[in-house]
Amino acid sequence: MTLEEKRELLLKDLCGRLPYGVNVKDDFGDIIHVNIHDAHIEHLILRISYGIDKMLLRPLSSMTEEEFKELDTLERKSLDYCLMNEVNGYTVESIACDACVVDFCNKHHLDYRGLIPMGLAVEGSEGMY
Repeated sequence: MTLEEKRELLLKDLCGRLPYGVNVKDDFGDIIHVNIHDAHIEHLILRISYGIDKMLLRPLSSMTEEEFKELDTLERKSLDYCLMNEVNGYTVESIACDACVVDFCNKHHLDYRGLIPMGLAVEGSEGMY
C-alpha cells in the first residue's frame, strides 16, 4: 500500500471516528485522546501513515453480546425506515443499513476496515474507551 493510499484510507476512517473520540498511542507509548474539537487531522494522518502513532481499535471479534443486540436493533430500525422509503423506485435499505453499521462500528471503536492487520492501528486493551 502506498503512502498516498494509507493517507486516503486514514482520512476516511478518522473523520468518521472523531465525533466519538479516538485514542492514539504515540511514539513514546502514551495514549492521547483525540476528538473533533482538538484534532489536527492532517498532522495526525501523517504521523499514523508513517507509523509514528497508531490508533487503538478493537477487532470485530471483540464485540460483546450486548453490542450484537444493539447492532441488531439498529439494523431492524433502519430496515423498517427503508421499507417505507424509496428513491427512484428502489428501496434505500442497503445504503441506510450500511450507514448504521459504520456509525455503530465507529462509536464502538471497531476495526471494520482491517487497519490492525495493515499496521495502521493496534488492538487496544479492554476498557480503553
